[in-house]
Amino acid sequence: MNEFNLLYPQGTAPGFQKISETACNDLSLEYILSHVAKNEYEKNLIKRMMTGLESCPEVIRYRSDIFDDFINFPSFKDIIRDSLDRLDYLKTLGRSFNDDSVAPIWQLINRLQELDVYIGCIEEIYSALKEIDVRSDGLKQLKDYVASVYNDSGFEYLKADIKELITETSQIQSITLGVNLDETMRPYIAKDVVKAMRSLGARTIFNTHMHELAMNLEEINAPDGKIKVASLVTGIHEGRRSYKVYCAPPDGISYARDIAEKYGVTYSQLMKMTVERRS
Repeated sequence: MNEFNLLYPQGTAPGFQKISETACNDLSLEYILSHVAKNEYEKNLIKRMMTGLESCPEVIRYRSDIFDDFINFPSFKDIIRDSLDRLDYLKTLGRSFNDDSVAPIWQLINRLQELDVYIGCIEEIYSALKEIDVRSDGLKQLKDYVASVYNDSGFEYLKADIKELITETSQIQSITLGVNLDETMRPYIAKDVVKAMRSLGARTIFNTHMHELAMNLEEINAPDGKIKVASLVTGIHEGRRSYKVYCAPPDGISYARDIAEKYGVTYSQLMKMTVERRS
């Protein structure tokens, strides 16, 4: 299907007249924008459209017809608004694809989320347009375009594959990871791995001796998601470990020597055992 534009009918080109700042002030444009735009980006976008007045009767009629459809079908208007918000979120996911510092597993998860959002938007817009009788040429073209995507055999395969991949990754119940440390023994890769596991919905990740990782929880929990990563420590009572676990920052203390002494594998214990066996 040929490309289409909801601002200009096919065969026409932009031919607007830029209004002056004086006219903007007379129209109280800033006041209007403060009530219709939800952020600075949207404000500037709407301002560019409102200050570039189109003089072509065909273009004005084309846009007015589309506007009438949105007024007549408010539920569809809400679906389009929600879909545009979700598609705008794809910009955030897309930034990681060209960032070499982002781990490949994190890029994979972002790609799955991106495709899932795209599929959901196509399905919702298709279902909404199928139930209403739009009158404007612009939304009729949108209806035909979305239907062609939805009914394409490739879309069904894509939907099935993404659903299967997301199901498989979201149902991971346990995973064992070996993480390499840098020359200063800092677990850089572990941070991306934990962020990825959190995005997948992992309920439990257990590791020890990664104090710096636990100190970066604000960064790890920054991406959207229901699951939060927490730092757990074991309590100390009167100088002895109580084995009570609670949420707290790492104390930087390792109890590996206590465990080694308990099982008789410290250096002095091993040497003593060696001497006793040789005697």
